[in-house]
Amino acid sequence: FNEPEDSRAKHKNMSPHEAVEYWRRFVQPAAVELDLALVSPTVSEGLCKQHEYGCQLKGTWYANFLKACWDQREDQEFPCDVEKIAAVSVHLHQCMEDTWTRLFSQ
Repeated sequence: FNEPEDSRAKHKNMSPHEAVEYWRRFVQPAAVELDLALVSPTVSEGLCKQHEYGCQLKGTWYANFLKACWDQREDQEFPCDVEKIAAVSVHLHQCMEDTWTRLFSQ
């Protein structure tokens, strides 16, 4: 998932709940079957606009994704397991500490 919160592109622009449906039905089972480490969906600064599911901070979409996944953890057919996510991925094209602190510390 590359910038699934990007509201500028029709092929992206998905809510965290929609992303979790793909994640738990396709991505997670494939990774488990192939013994691959899972990396989170990659969110990016400034691409999430006017969504009811939250884009105030860079981590909002991802936090909502984790909650939606957690809520599906006991699904009998396609459980979503946040513990299987081995790494978190973000696109931030600024290497200044104050930028990272401002975007991720709340």
